Amino acid sequence: MQKIVVKCKVTERYPVDAMRITIGFLGTTEGVRDGIEWSQEQCESFLEQLRSFGIGMRSVRMRGDKIEHNGRTQRTIELNFPADLALNACILELLRHNNYVCDYQVEYYISDMRRYQEALLTKAIEKARLRAERIAKATGKQLFGIENVYTSMEEYVPNGCILVRPDDFPEYEAQKLLSNQLPLDTKELTEEVEVTWCVE
Repeated sequence: MQKIVVKCKVTERYPVDAMRITIGFLGTTEGVRDGIEWSQEQCESFLEQLRSFGIGMRSVRMRGDKIEHNGRTQRTIELNFPADLALNACILELLRHNNYVCDYQVEYYISDMRRYQEALLTKAIEKARLRAERIAKATGKQLFGIENVYTSMEEYVPNGCILVRPDDFPEYEAQKLLSNQLPLDTKELTEEVEVTWCVE
C-alpha cells in the first residue's frame, strides 16, 4: 500500500475574553516579622473591599508568599475577570486610593481555547487533505483513507475561575480615559499536523 505524508501548519488570531490580574502586596517596614504582617494586612484589606463590591472569592487565587534575602516580603494574589479595560482601571484606582504598596501585572488571555483549537485542527487537516489530493492526482492516484494523524495540540486545562464582572464596583474617572476605551488585542494560535494518507 502506498502512502503520502503531508505536514501542514495553520495560524489564526482570536480575540481575548479574559484578564488575569496579579497583585503582590509588599511589606515595607523594617524586619521580616513586621513586613509579613504589613503585606498580610494590605492583602486582607483589599480582599474585604472586593467582597463588599460583590466579588466572590472564587474569582481570586492565592499565588503565595515570598521573603527575599534583603528582608523584603510579599503576598501575591491573582484575580480572573472577563477582559475589561474599564474594570482594570477601577482596580488600579482602588489600589491607588487606598495607598497600597504593591506590584501589579495584568495579562489578557482566551478563557477557553478548546473551541479554537478544534477549529484550527479541522482547518489544518482540511489543508493537508487538499495538498495530498493534489499530490495524488499528479501521480495518477486517489486518496482512500487516513492512516495516522500527529498534532501539536496540547491538552488545555481551564483554570477553574468563575469569570464574572462585578456590577457594584465604584465609578472612577480613570474609566473615562481614551486608553481604557481601546479595543483589546488578539492572541495568535497555531496548529501543526502531520497526516499519513493511504493512496491507490
